[in-house]
Amino acid sequence: FLPELLTIESVGIKIKLQNGQFLCVMSVYKPPNRRFHRQDLENLFNQDMPTLVLGDMNCKHCVWGCKSTNPNGARLLQTITDSNINISAPSEATHFPWQPNFQPDILDIALHKNFTPPIFHEVLPELDSDHLPVIITFFLKPQFSPPPSRLINGKIDWETFGVELDKCLNVPRNLFSVDGIDHAVQQFTDCIAFSVSKAIFMKFPTKSNSFLHPPNRIMRLIKEKHETRRQWQRYRQPHMKRRLNVLTRLVKHKLDEYRFKSYQEYVSDINPSDSNMWQATKRLLRISTVVPPLKQDDRVFEDDIQKCNVFADFFETAFSPNPTTDQNTANNVSDVLKSPPHSVDRPTKYTSPSEIQSIIKLLPAKKTPGYDLIPNVVLKNLTYKALSILTSIFNACIYLGYFPSAWRYAEVIVILKPSKPKSSPSSYRPISLLSTLSKLLEKIIQKRMLYFIDGSQILPPHQFGFRPKHSTTHQVLRLSQTIVQGFEHKKHSVAVFLDVAQAFDKKLKVQEVSECL
Repeated sequence: FLPELLTIESVGIKIKLQNGQFLCVMSVYKPPNRRFHRQDLENLFNQDMPTLVLGDMNCKHCVWGCKSTNPNGARLLQTITDSNINISAPSEATHFPWQPNFQPDILDIALHKNFTPPIFHEVLPELDSDHLPVIITFFLKPQFSPPPSRLINGKIDWETFGVELDKCLNVPRNLFSVDGIDHAVQQFTDCIAFSVSKAIFMKFPTKSNSFLHPPNRIMRLIKEKHETRRQWQRYRQPHMKRRLNVLTRLVKHKLDEYRFKSYQEYVSDINPSDSNMWQATKRLLRISTVVPPLKQDDRVFEDDIQKCNVFADFFETAFSPNPTTDQNTANNVSDVLKSPPHSVDRPTKYTSPSEIQSIIKLLPAKKTPGYDLIPNVVLKNLTYKALSILTSIFNACIYLGYFPSAWRYAEVIVILKPSKPKSSPSSYRPISLLSTLSKLLEKIIQKRMLYFIDGSQILPPHQFGFRPKHSTTHQVLRLSQTIVQGFEHKKHSVAVFLDVAQAFDKKLKVQEVSECL
């Protein structure tokens, strides 16, 4: 939303307010050797929304409290008068030149339009720049995004959780219909959420930003530096400036030394076999993905809801199946999918609480949950009654050949692909967070499918993808042996390597592969 400017440098954000409006806040800077252009300021305020422009424009005028007036200040005053733009400035100097023959003055100001005053300025004697930081306070309330939903937001008494869960759960009566299974799944999920809320005995504290807290000796140096800076700004004596420079370098050296020593102690305490090693690595390598405004069809989408809709439309198009070439097969598949679930033959092995518990034990405890918010640590603390009811639900699903509708949903997050433009929806990779309960059922079904496939020898021995005990090294060895045998028999060896675009998004047709070969 930033316009093209001639002499002013700018960066800005839009903040959504509680009244539904957007507040545009821009930080600007105009170098002192450039002429102020009226068009730049008009372009900054060309939006019909509350706009706040803050920064150093090197425009001085006695009207807003400066000690002198320069030509750019006169041009700025004329522009804001004609354009109905308001100006607000601190009551004290914000710029203290290093040269002793230059006087302190007000350079950091605030311009606003469609904005409800008052605006308060607080000048802080901080930092080592010749400009003092200014805190701007006003009374517009932003709209905060709700925190991510969590099932566990405190410490849990797992014994209480088990007692409450057994009290809440009822043995499902009707598991021989699709509706009965869906109702039992919903009741099971609700009972887990209710029992967790009853078992939490201490809430997690609200996370706050972790700031560096140097020892008292460094804090005393910083305090002395600030006091010396204030004295120099008041009296402008050369010996005070020299003392300030010495303290500035000393504070910087001590802080760097303290940071290095603290991090060295932190790294030395990490055990390679502990999870802290991975946490330390993530802090260095992990880059948080913040989705900027998205561009699609010459339109810009800035609101979170708009971004979600853009991603939803794009992924719906990307994951749509290819047009079929055999309509009879497509009709048969559609008829099978629309037909009611049918019971399977008895030889399909049902599951048991012990099998489910053995699978749960192998689940990682810190895996991100799906939309139902049930983490693996909750499954690891299920009671025998809960496991028995879950077994009944799973066996009913196997009997009817039905996968519960509640477990077909996923929470999708997006991760930016490397070296891709951030404003394009196609630059993001979707990651689906599935329900932990649905993963349990999938693993149980997978075991039975693999048992059937291996027993009937449907897959050829050279099929290595997604098969246990089939390493890539073995496949490389097989390829090498084929090439060597070709050399021995004086024959050519031909290999075809396919790199299929959107192989996961689209269904690959056998006809297309045959044409490639």
